[in-house]
Parts: sequence; C-alpha cells; structure tokens
Amino acid sequence: MKSSILPTRWPATVAVMVALVFLGVAGCGSDDSSEATDDSSTSASGSAVTADDLEGTTYVSTSVTGHDLVEGSTINLSFEGPRMQLSAGCNIMSAAYDVTDGTLAWTGEPTATMMACSDDLMAQDQWLIGLFQDGVTATSDGSTLTLANDEVTIELATP
Repeated sequence: MKSSILPTRWPATVAVMVALVFLGVAGCGSDDSSEATDDSSTSASGSAVTADDLEGTTYVSTSVTGHDLVEGSTINLSFEGPRMQLSAGCNIMSAAYDVTDGTLAWTGEPTATMMACSDDLMAQDQWLIGLFQDGVTATSDGSTLTLANDEVTIELATP
C-alpha cells in the first residue's frame, strides 16, 4: 500500500531545514482573519489564473474569511514546476496541481513532512489538504491571489 506521507527514514535534519525555510516565509505575512472585511473582499475578484501564471510564485495569506486559522499561523503557498507546496504552521505538504477552468486543485495525493505538532495545527493541515483536494476558484489581481469556495475566501499576497 502506497503511503501519502514521506518516509520516516528521511533524516530529521532535512525535515527541520525544510520547515525552517517555510517558517522564514511565514514570518513575512500575517493573518487578519479576526478583522471584519467588507463584502467586496469576500468575492473572487480579478481574473482567473492559469498554472503558467502561478509558476515560480510564492504567496502568504493576508486574510481568511469563513475559517479561523490557528492563532499566529499563516498559509504559505509556492508553485514550482508541476508541484504546489503548502505550509500553515506545521507540516509542509506538496503535490502535483493544475488549474482547470479557474479551479486550483491538487491532481495527485499530497505528501507531507511528519512534524509532531499541536492537535489544532494538525487539524488545520487536514483542512487545507481537503480544501486543495476539492479545489478552489483562483483569481489574481496583480500580486494578490484569491482562493475561494462556497465556505471560505483566502487572500494571499507575494511576500
């Protein structure tokens, strides 16, 4: 049976080094999910993105509406080649992705580091895995990426 989690035989130092890189990126943004937003920020604005638009980019969440992130955490996304990498305060998750008719979704089973994190951060990882397995509408207005479905809107910006 194929596991979707990276093998535990990977040296712990590699996992720690990768995590530190993303924690450095996480320090570049903040999450304003507790602040009220006007109705215009909760609708997807801008133009639909393509996988080509995302290639080589990195984004950090600036606000999340419809879901409370764990206090002090941010969502970090990066797109390199055929893979999208995701981190939100615990593990680093990665999978092949595509954008089809404006919907960004993983096209493969995500792999993840195996960091021992608090239960709330682990639950947040699982929520994000489900979100990107189901897919979200992705639009861009310059350096801002908006991801949305019927329940949540995530605004991200380039660091």
